[in-house]
Amino acid sequence: MEGAPPPPPPLEPPLAPPPEPDRELWPWLVVLLVLVMVGAGLAAYFATRGGGHHKKVVVVPRVIGFKEGAAVARLQRLGLGSNVTRVFSKKGSGFVISQRPFAGATLRKGGVVALNVSRGPSAVAVPNLISLTEADAVAQLTKLGLRADVVQVPSSQAAGKVIAQNPKTGVRVNPGSSVRLNVSKGPTHTTTVVTTAPTTTTTTTTTTTTTTTTTAQTTVPDVVGQSLPDAANTMKASQLLPDSYPVNSSEPGGTVVAENPPAGETVQAGSVVRLNVSVGTRRPLLGVPDVTARTNDEISARQLLSKKFTVRAVPRTAGTAAQRGVVLAQLPNPGVKIKRWAQIIIYVGR
Repeated sequence: MEGAPPPPPPLEPPLAPPPEPDRELWPWLVVLLVLVMVGAGLAAYFATRGGGHHKKVVVVPRVIGFKEGAAVARLQRLGLGSNVTRVFSKKGSGFVISQRPFAGATLRKGGVVALNVSRGPSAVAVPNLISLTEADAVAQLTKLGLRADVVQVPSSQAAGKVIAQNPKTGVRVNPGSSVRLNVSKGPTHTTTVVTTAPTTTTTTTTTTTTTTTTTAQTTVPDVVGQSLPDAANTMKASQLLPDSYPVNSSEPGGTVVAENPPAGETVQAGSVVRLNVSVGTRRPLLGVPDVTARTNDEISARQLLSKKFTVRAVPRTAGTAAQRGVVLAQLPNPGVKIKRWAQIIIYVGR
């Protein structure tokens, strides 16, 4: 029918109610959470124990040539341990001479590096030095790694010959030990005074000859605390010959720290006095001067060398009268560089 209103739109069907939540999902979530927690616990366990393949790997450093303490400390900083074995060796005592594993190998932290540490050369037997010249005896001891402690004594034997030693022949001592050598300085010098007393009689004249032995005496001065050049001058003024030896001391380099015979003792003029001289801490290399060419007499050579070195005189048989008291040779040779206050030996004609 015209003019009638249109019919209303059809009604939409009602919405379906929302589905109920799945009540079977949450147990699985709980199981998953438990598994995650267990995994985290296992990871923490192995991490704190350092076990399995999770332990950190480090490269083994080279410690050969290090002092033992420095080598051990370097390994510890990398988390490595050390196992030290001490062995005889020509290397200096206390230095690492081999290692295992070698440098560049890998170890897990906590691994151990085996170190062989030198205890120095094995003990050596003291050779027979009796009747040798001082120079030959000193050379033998030096070759064996021993030190010579030379004491000059009056003797009927030829000057410069070894007449006694301590320790005796065959005794085994550690390398670096001192061997005392008593070296003849020759017989005591005597002065013969001839007096003539004429006796007048009616028939004859009698001449009487008297022989008197005289020995000049002097007192050892106190030079401890003086510099070696000053001490050498003091000894020269007292008609004594200073043989100086380098020693380790807290005193400044070149300072006399001991003397033998001691100050105040009366000795023969021309006797040798041993002076121990501190080498100090600063020891630059210095060239050895030629005292056989520049200063040919013993006293001048001692004065020159004592400014920078310690010096010891060794008697050597003079070929002529003109060679007596003259420096015939020296050791080390001229031009060689040695540390300041090292000892130079001069060979003096007697």
